[in-house]
Amino acid sequence: MSSPNHRDTPTAADGSPVAEQSLRTVIREDVDGMLVIDRAGVVVFANPAAERLLGRAAQALKGTPLGFPLVPGESSEIDVIAGPSPRTAEMRVVATLASLRDVTERKHAEDQLRRLSAELELRVRDRTAQLEAAVAELEAFSYSISHDLHAPLRAIHGFTTILEHQLGDDLPPDARHSLERVKAGAKTMGIMIDGLLKLSRLGRQPLERMTVDLSGLAHEIVAELRTADPERDVEVSIQRGLLVTGDEQLLRIALVNLLDNAFKFTRHTTNARVEISGAREGENLAVQVRDNGAGFDPEHADRVFAPFQRLHTESEFPGAGLGLATV
Repeated sequence: MSSPNHRDTPTAADGSPVAEQSLRTVIREDVDGMLVIDRAGVVVFANPAAERLLGRAAQALKGTPLGFPLVPGESSEIDVIAGPSPRTAEMRVVATLASLRDVTERKHAEDQLRRLSAELELRVRDRTAQLEAAVAELEAFSYSISHDLHAPLRAIHGFTTILEHQLGDDLPPDARHSLERVKAGAKTMGIMIDGLLKLSRLGRQPLERMTVDLSGLAHEIVAELRTADPERDVEVSIQRGLLVTGDEQLLRIALVNLLDNAFKFTRHTTNARVEISGAREGENLAVQVRDNGAGFDPEHADRVFAPFQRLHTESEFPGAGLGLATV
């Protein structure tokens, strides 16, 4: 009589255990090449995919000592993954299962990607060199235009001044007023030319990122504005600790224009007040410059950042209309 703990092992038609037969079926139908190698390094089984990859029949492979790497021919490469079967300390390794895969197309794609990457890098270098040359030409052109446009303006200013001195008291009031308008127009034109040149250079200036204390910058700029116009009485409030990451020079330019506008447009305001503050929005700091001076119709808000688009007359508030465009 058999022991109550004994269980018969199920067998297939050929007498092999069902588990072994199932494993053979899975390996045989696998799309990857599969080899079973015993402890002596001899092939004991090869599936059809392995036959195709290695160009040898399973019967020719069986009983053959096999090492790695496997190189079936010059036209393809085989990526081999081989290792002992999972086991515990009490188990003995009786065979190694090796998986074979043809990676010719993958290697070809990787080589093509490397070639494309090298070509792209070369194109980027060439394009960068072209852009640098274009920027240099534009810079030279800007200086040339600046000189050429300023020359006639200096002539206009000079000749009007000569007329005023030569004619003196004989100059009729209307004519004197006209000459003053010509001189003022020439001066404004010069300011506009200089402003455009500064604006064009800003777009070509490289960024140098660092921690910038906007509060400290604001105090310095306000001090400069007070020195330039000591008669003005403007109450200024600057929030402490406005630390940001950015280009210090460009941030100073932006802040100078904003604060200069705030001082300018509060010129006709009683109890003028300017406020610089900030509020965190996630990882960003939203900074605002507010004043209680002359405002404008919100419908025209899109115009204030365009060059030369002014919402106030020259007699009300002088300027070239480039401050907010620069910002």
